[in-house]
Amino acid sequence: MGDSKYLHPVALTWSQGPQKLKKLKNKLKLYFGSKSKSDGGECEIRDSDCSPGYITIYFKEEAARDRVLQRKDHELKLPDGTTLQLEVRLPEDTQSATTSPPPQDKAGVFPGKPTPKKEEVSPSHSSPLVLIENIQDSHSPEILNLLVENMSGKSMDTDFYIERIPEIQCAVITFTCDIDIADFIRQFSGSLRVIQHKMTARDLEDIRSVRVEGIPPNTPEDMVTLYFESARNGGVSVEDVEMLSEERAALVTFHQAGVLRTVMTKRHMLNNEEISVYPYYPSIGHCLYGKEGPHMEIPDSVEIPISPHILAFILRNEQIKLNVEKAMADIYCEITWPNLDLPNPVIKLSLPSTLSSHLRTLAKIVPTWSDKVHKKFKASISKYKAAECDLKPPVWEAIKEKMSSSSYDGVLIKPDLAAEKVFIVGISEDIRGIEPIFRQLVEE
Repeated sequence: MGDSKYLHPVALTWSQGPQKLKKLKNKLKLYFGSKSKSDGGECEIRDSDCSPGYITIYFKEEAARDRVLQRKDHELKLPDGTTLQLEVRLPEDTQSATTSPPPQDKAGVFPGKPTPKKEEVSPSHSSPLVLIENIQDSHSPEILNLLVENMSGKSMDTDFYIERIPEIQCAVITFTCDIDIADFIRQFSGSLRVIQHKMTARDLEDIRSVRVEGIPPNTPEDMVTLYFESARNGGVSVEDVEMLSEERAALVTFHQAGVLRTVMTKRHMLNNEEISVYPYYPSIGHCLYGKEGPHMEIPDSVEIPISPHILAFILRNEQIKLNVEKAMADIYCEITWPNLDLPNPVIKLSLPSTLSSHLRTLAKIVPTWSDKVHKKFKASISKYKAAECDLKPPVWEAIKEKMSSSSYDGVLIKPDLAAEKVFIVGISEDIRGIEPIFRQLVEE
């Protein structure tokens, strides 16, 4: 069952067939989720039947889906240097283009084919993990805990624990006791309170993937593969590795699901640095950190000195101030502006406190956060310039009325008569045009 927010599908095909394409699920999700790479946007790829001859990608926004369809060429570059040509179209177009299946008789058997024997299906193993979807922000952890206790008859901490995933408005219940998972899901889903809040419950699938965090920079994909295939680190066969360099992480998929326990119970060191391994669930696009949470160091605030004259120019123009704040908010950064009366003001850049519960977002941005915010803020401030001119107090008295003319619109003229100077502050391009005019005025 997919997220009801993703309602705009496209069908994806390529020359080697959908089953092989499905193995590249993580790479495809990154590609079509990137507007710069595919013109796409936020999306999900659900595990579904590939027998129609394609797999389906669901976009959150119709505009993103339409941009992907309008783009002529889609190419996916693989780590080995090869490039895959991808073809996207609407699912109904793909269905009409597929070959009709051969006729069957009334019993549903293809002519000329022997009737297959029915295989006995053994009872499936129930996962002890239950996914609760559509949890509103207003639902506190205490409310959810009580709801699960009432529905299951079990006690929190001793019998189960709950891991919230606010990024997708979900939570995962991990039962550590004997319980009929199917019966719990039925009871939970049938609860009037659950129905009123439009929450849903389902068990999580068996998986073959892990998310590896804390990978040293510039680690090649082959090293990650060889690491996990080493007998010392698990000796398991790796099917695919998706490197997430900016996150210092990787998604590793094994050929068999049963090996995850072996990998997860080991302490892992790669290039003399400790790395963390967590179970990754493709159906929700996230890993689970468990009771202990992720091994993560939250970076300290970044402090950057700023010219008091440029600071005054930014703070006197509300729109410019908002533009700078928005640019930093786009990379998860809050600005604390210093007081204007400080002789050596310092800007403080911090992670938003609202991210404290968004562990998966933090895990993705923390490794490069400090460097990114420092570069971004420096780039934002470099648009502005403060030009310094010598100025005697009598000269200022003679020319100050002319500062109100349209020639000086959009700049800040800030005299410091005690120091016999004046500062012209504004956008660098404006200052380049105004500074020679002002200097000529002073000389005259």
